[in-house]
Amino acid sequence: MKKLIEPKFGVYLITLIGIVSLMSNCKKDETESLKLGQNYQGGVIIFLDDAGLHGLVAATTDQHTNIVWCPGSCSVTNATATAPGSGKSNTESIIAVQKNGNYAAYICDQLVHNGYDDWFLPSKDELHMLYVQKESGRIGNFLAEEYWSSTEQNNDRAWLQHMGNGSASAEIKVNSACIRAMRAF
Repeated sequence: MKKLIEPKFGVYLITLIGIVSLMSNCKKDETESLKLGQNYQGGVIIFLDDAGLHGLVAATTDQHTNIVWCPGSCSVTNATATAPGSGKSNTESIIAVQKNGNYAAYICDQLVHNGYDDWFLPSKDELHMLYVQKESGRIGNFLAEEYWSSTEQNNDRAWLQHMGNGSASAEIKVNSACIRAMRAF
């Protein structure tokens, strides 16, 4: 009669380690939930759609603290949209009229920040959402100063948001203010 060879403890341990290793390499089918204030795709999430899959990310630092809305003589750009989601099209409208230069929308458009190059100057409402998230403590590094939006009021004025007291006003475009870029995902 043949004698059965009993496996040793070491064989069990090696088998168990192999199984655990295989299981840890399996990808989860679940995706992590995104949330406001989370670092994501080059910045901090300040807005999420109802599905929680798309939204807006704000840069983690200011792109400028003393910049004009338009260079030299200001023209009507028709960048009058205020709603969330309109900052990108406003920025494109401003640049189509104002061309290249050292001004708020162009600086945001040309920005490469944390590996992303599709930044824009936020619309009036997007900038207000940024202020709300700042106040809730989800994003920081702001001066208690005025920040330009991409929303134009007329050929002489565009909208600003004061990040210290929350007030919004339409100011003369050749005045200087801060800017914080955003991008959509």
